[in-house]
Amino acid sequence: MSDQPEREIVYHKEVKNSMATAALVLGIIALVLSWIPIINNAGIICGILAVIFGFVGYRRAKRIDGIGKGAALAGIICGALGVVIAFAVIAAVTEELDKIIDELERDLEES
Repeated sequence: MSDQPEREIVYHKEVKNSMATAALVLGIIALVLSWIPIINNAGIICGILAVIFGFVGYRRAKRIDGIGKGAALAGIICGALGVVIAFAVIAAVTEELDKIIDELERDLEES
């Protein structure tokens, strides 16, 4: 009927690793929030979730030809660093507040 060959339409399902992406995003949020006192508590939660999602995403990446492996690993690292930095900031702020309180108590006793 026509000289043109039939066209075959092929659909490809795009393979994604959403857990790895979520881990990376949460890890970056954890790193940003970890430096801000009081708000860094939310950074700790994001960091812990980033580590959990990162391990799940890393395992999933092994099954789907390594897709998202780097994002999962970066999420684990950023999340863990965010948690460590947040605890260090909390410790430093607590130490400074203790010094200020001790100084105020000494000033009140002297007067």
